[in-house]
Amino acid sequence: MTPPLRPASHAASQAGESKALTIVPLDEDGTQRIVLNGELDVSTVPVFNKRLSELRHTGFRSIVLDLSGISFMDSTGLSAVLVAEMHARMRGQRFSVVEGPPHVNELFRLTGVDNFLEIVSHPGAAQNH
Repeated sequence: MTPPLRPASHAASQAGESKALTIVPLDEDGTQRIVLNGELDVSTVPVFNKRLSELRHTGFRSIVLDLSGISFMDSTGLSAVLVAEMHARMRGQRFSVVEGPPHVNELFRLTGVDNFLEIVSHPGAAQNH
C-alpha cells in the first residue's frame, strides 16, 4: 500500500528540519482573526490548543480561523479545529474558517466537516456572511 502524499514541507520536517506553527491573532473590528502558518498536526496541536485557550477569554463576538497558510494538517489538527469551533459555539461566538490549501480542503470534504463548519474563501467573507 502506498503511503499518503505529503506536501514537501512535511517531507522536509521528517528529514530533521524543525517544523513550526505560527499563530498570529488579529483584532479586526470585534472579530478575532487567528492566522495560522505552518503545520497543524500531532506535534504542533498542543501549542495551538494552549494559544487558543489563552485567546478564548478576550471577549470577541466572532472568531475567524485563517488556515490559508497551513502547509500540512493531519487528523489531530482537524480535531483541534473542531474543538475550537465547539468552544466558540459554547460561548455564543460565531466561528468561521478561511479555507486552506487544496489538501486541507480535501480533508474537510472527505470527513464531512465542510457540511457544518462555516468555511469562507477569504477573511473578509467571514465578516460579511
